[in-house]
Order: sequence, then C-alpha cells, then structure tokens
Amino acid sequence: MTFAVEQIFDICQQIVSSLDSVEVAQNAVTLVQSLVGKAGVALWLQNDDYLEVSAVAGAPLPFPPGTTRPLESAVTADTPPFELWLPVKFGKKELGRLSVYSARQSTLDALNRTQLEIVAGFVGTALQNAHRFSAMKQIGTPRQAEADDLYVSEELFRQVVASVSAHIYVTEVTTGDKLINHYIAPNVEPLTGYPHEKFITDWGFWPNEVIYPEDRPLAAAQFLQLRQGLTSTAEYRLRRADGQVIWVRDSGRVEPRGNSRMIYGVVSDITDRKEAELALERERALLADRVAERTSELSAANAKLARAARLKDEFLANMSHELRTPLNAILGMAEVLQSGVYGQLNDEQLNAAKHIQESGTHLLALITDILDLSKIEAEKLTLDIGPAYIDFVCEASLRMVVQVAKQKQIKVVSQFDERVKSIQADQRRLKQILVNLLSNAVKFTPEGGQVGLYVQGDREREVVRFIVWDTGIGIAPEDMSELFKPFVQLDSKLSRQHEGTGLGLSLVARLAELHGGGVAVESELGRGSRFTVSLPWHESAVETPAADATPADPVAEPPLPEEAPAAKTPPLILLAEDNEANVITLTEFLTNMDYRVIVARNGKEAIARAAEERPDIILMDVQMPGMDGLEAMRQIRADGQLSNLPIIALTALAMPGDRELCLEAGANDYLSKPVGLRRLMNAIEAQLHPAA
Repeated sequence: MTFAVEQIFDICQQIVSSLDSVEVAQNAVTLVQSLVGKAGVALWLQNDDYLEVSAVAGAPLPFPPGTTRPLESAVTADTPPFELWLPVKFGKKELGRLSVYSARQSTLDALNRTQLEIVAGFVGTALQNAHRFSAMKQIGTPRQAEADDLYVSEELFRQVVASVSAHIYVTEVTTGDKLINHYIAPNVEPLTGYPHEKFITDWGFWPNEVIYPEDRPLAAAQFLQLRQGLTSTAEYRLRRADGQVIWVRDSGRVEPRGNSRMIYGVVSDITDRKEAELALERERALLADRVAERTSELSAANAKLARAARLKDEFLANMSHELRTPLNAILGMAEVLQSGVYGQLNDEQLNAAKHIQESGTHLLALITDILDLSKIEAEKLTLDIGPAYIDFVCEASLRMVVQVAKQKQIKVVSQFDERVKSIQADQRRLKQILVNLLSNAVKFTPEGGQVGLYVQGDREREVVRFIVWDTGIGIAPEDMSELFKPFVQLDSKLSRQHEGTGLGLSLVARLAELHGGGVAVESELGRGSRFTVSLPWHESAVETPAADATPADPVAEPPLPEEAPAAKTPPLILLAEDNEANVITLTEFLTNMDYRVIVARNGKEAIARAAEERPDIILMDVQMPGMDGLEAMRQIRADGQLSNLPIIALTALAMPGDRELCLEAGANDYLSKPVGLRRLMNAIEAQLHPAA
C-alpha cells in the first residue's frame, strides 16, 4: 500500500508540531494508524536495555501502555499478531521502535515501508525536540523563540533526513519557469554512488547522466507534470556510479508559494520489489507458455482420441454392415428352406439347415455383444425401463440354455421369491444379463453337474438378487480382477476348451450398473462359481400384472403365417437392396407369401420406381451405391403423392443413433439385419394393416 506524498508530509508536519513528549507519542500512533487502516500501532520507547509501550492506537492490542519487553526481542513475529518494526531515531541515536500489528502478514507486506520509515524519522525528531524543550524549561530558559528556533533548525531537519533511507529533494519553480534546488538530501550519495556535491552544482546531472537512458522520457514526462503543478509519481531506473542498475519510485507533491511553486519529492529504492515483480512476470509468462504448450498437446491428444473414437465407430459400423448383410441372406435362406418354400426337406437336409441357422445366430449374438458394448462405452445405450415380470424373464432365460444343459446332462434348478413379482427394469436387458450368466454356467460346468437360478428379495435394502450358480471349474483368485474386463478370456490359449469372446461378463457388469445395481462373484477352483446381480426393488412402485396377463417376450418372434394375407390384389412391395443374395432370398420368400415384389438396386432407382409403380410399401436398404437409402427416403417424402407411403428401413446399420437417423429421414419402422422372416412379415403387416 503506497500513500500520497502530500499525505506523508502532512502527517510529518503534525507530528513535529508539538513539543510535549506525551502528545507527540499519541499523535504519532494515531496518525500512523490512520494510514495503515485496520492494523494496530504502538510506540515503544527505549529505556536502558528494555522497551516500554508509550502509546497505542487502532485494533485491540495484547499490550497496553506500560508494557515492557527486552530490547533484543524487538524482532518480527512468526505467529499472529504479526509485527512490522520501524526504528525511531534521531541521527544515529535510537530512541525506540514504532510497530504496526496485524492478524495477517499479507496486510503488513502490502505497506510501503520506505514511507513509514520517513514518518518514524519525524517521530524521532519530534521526540528529541520535546526532550530538549523540556530540558531547557528545567534550566530556566523556556523561551518560545528559542523553542521555535529549535523546531525549525536545519540541524534537526538534517537528522530527520539521515534517519531514513529515501532521498528527499525540494525544488522551486519560479514565475519565469526557472528551477532552483533548495535542498538535495545527502542520501542521494548512497543511493546513486555519486558525490552529493555533484547534484548541487550540476542540475542536469540527475536527468541526463543518472537516469537510465531508455527511462529518461518517462522521468521527463513526470517532471513536466510537477512543473505544471500536478502531483505525479513515476517508477524508472537509475545507473549508479559502479554501473549497477537500480529501480526507484519518484513521488512528488506541488504546493504554491507566492508566485512560485514548491516541489517536495521523495525517491525510494524499489529494486527488490521490482525484481520480484519482474521475476513474477517472467514466471507467469513461462507458466503461460507451458499452459499454452500443454493445452496444445492436450488438444492434439484430444484430436487423436476423437479421431480414434471416430475410426472405431466407423470400423464397428462397417463391420456390422459387412457381417450383418451376408448373415441376413444366410439366416433368411436357412429359414426359407426350413419353411418348405422350395419343397419339403428330408431329415438330413432339415438338420443341415438348422445347423446353418444356429451357427448364423451364434455369429449374430457375437456381433450384437460387440455393438452393445460399444453403445455403453459411448454412453448411447438407453434402457427401456418398465415393469419386468420376474417369473416370465427368468423362465424365458432358462429356456435359452436348457437344451444345451440336457446335452451335457446338467441339472438346471430354479427358485423364485414369491414376494418379488416384478421390478422396474429393461426387461430385454435383464434377460440378456441372465442368459449370459446361465450360458457361462452351463459352458463351464462339466457333464453331470448342476446349474441354478435363484431370485431373492431384500425388503430392508430394497434390492432383488438374481443368483446364478454352478458346480463348474471355478475361477482362480488371481483371475478375479480380469473377470469383467471386455475382450479378456481367462483361458486364452489356442487349445482352450471353451469358446467365447470375453464380452459376456463385461456386458453383465455394465448393464447392471446402468440399472443402478451391480454384480458380485464368489468362486472356488474345482467347486464352482456364484454370480449375484443386485438390482433396485421398490415394492410400492412395482406394477403387478393381472392374473390372466402374460407378458410378451420382447425378443421372441411371432409364428410365421400359414397363409398370405387375403387380398383381391396382392400388395406390391418395392425392395430397395443392392446385395444380390438378399434380393434373391427376400424376393423368393415374399413371392411365396403371395406378395408382388419389384426391385431397385440404388436410391435413384428406388425413387423412380416408387413414382412409376406406386407400391404399397417400400423395404429400403440404407447403404447402397450412388444415392443411399437415407437420401432416397427424404426425396420420396418430399413428393406429395408419396408422402404417406409406408417405408421400412431394412438395414445393417445397427450402431448408436442409426435407428433415429432412419426415422428422421422418413422411415416408418426400422429393422436391423439380419432380420428374421417372421419378424419381417409382422412389420410389413403392421404397416399395411395398422391397428384401428
């Protein structure tokens, strides 16, 4: 905190205006306290080898007047209240200490010590004046004139100046704008290293020789303001006689004096503070460079991560399309063969077709697991929360594994808590969790073992536990930490006995977490494992199904119609598809179901044929050469005569957001390949004959 020069001079003048030592002490602490604000001030006077408090002002202090302390203890305190000690001198004689106290060290650090030293110097002069005046009264010469002479004596002023470290100057600006140096303090010599007389005899020595060349315009501008009668302060550099460059603060106050103006100035050495500021600026600049460099590195890293994520999404999308498209033809053709469209199959042929369908379904499950995991990692998988009926979900899950269990002569047991009828969950995802756990249990249990599914409700903790246990090979303790990581196979050798991708348990854990629950495992090598999935259960919010209500399996497909829909003229279907195997499979099946089928092999052809043929419904693939299916749907919707034409997006796009993308483009429904023919028939009928 720096104070105005005129304020300092005014306080010093008030301090030396009294010749009573008690009044000088009280004025000193009161005036200094007015400068330092919330801080407290005390004047300690020296008496032999101890200090005694003479006067205090400001905030309550821990020592009232009369308190004493050893002389050697007058040092800065390390704990609150913190102290700033200023010597009170007359010449070289130390009279005491002026101390400033604060609960915060930062308050004291902000004060301008040089200016406070000037005030302390005047306190010393005022105390010496009071002592001499008191002595004169005691010897019988208390003449006011002598006291006044003592007060204004040059000797006293010299002692004041010598007691402070700052350089003081007094310059008169006459009516003719002439400069007269009335006083240049001797302190200019230790400040600059040049003799005091040099500045007295040569007015231009200070501005032309001592001031650092690059800072002379700044100092000249400041002095011009002073000559014009304006108070001004400037900070600039000096070059000492020994070549050292120092920083000073030049503060000047102007007062009128008859037809002239008097400039009272103080020049303080601020090199330490300036170097600290410059060091701080350099550190800030360095820090800014480091931050900018780090920000650039992070931006580059983020760009790489974003690109990697984009490439991963693109790869997964392409992989999904490339795998689902041929799988659609494989599964579709296997289903067509089993349905007898090409004639009845013998037992061996029917068995071969079933094997084809089972293998294709297995591949589809792997693809689905990968896509589900990518959706979760991208935070794009949303749950369809609603009543999930426990008996139905569990029984449906058990049916998915019971056939494989019978082949291995594994006994499957179940036990459901009758209190738990349903919970709020995504019924399809809950089934996915249980099927994954049950499939693993059957897979890793040797022939003749047991697998179980228990359901337990815990009213106190408001959770339902789904417990899947087995008497299988178990898990080693050191493998537990790897159990729920994606793509990790505990038995990853080329000769491993159990197939799988290592995605099942990772999906179980992620799906349980999305439901607000979790999964735990207990296992012992050679004796089996026990997986417990805990999901929230709030009985008051659970919907209980009616007695005759049977929840529909969201993944089950309705039976294939025995006969094609009755119609005088069979509905016309426009199939927009570029994959020849899919064209053949779907055309054969739909024709056999008594639909009429026309084919378009790209988006432009689909638009043209839709306008010409006016089909009853369009099955639109998305990824086609030339114009894709999305743009084709947009243009069809833009045609007023085709705006209400039902469109089913039949595509291998199955990544997060693909369904929404197709619906926004104009599709009425979205089916991802491979599509079961029963499911496709239902979707077509739902669009051709919507429920009233």
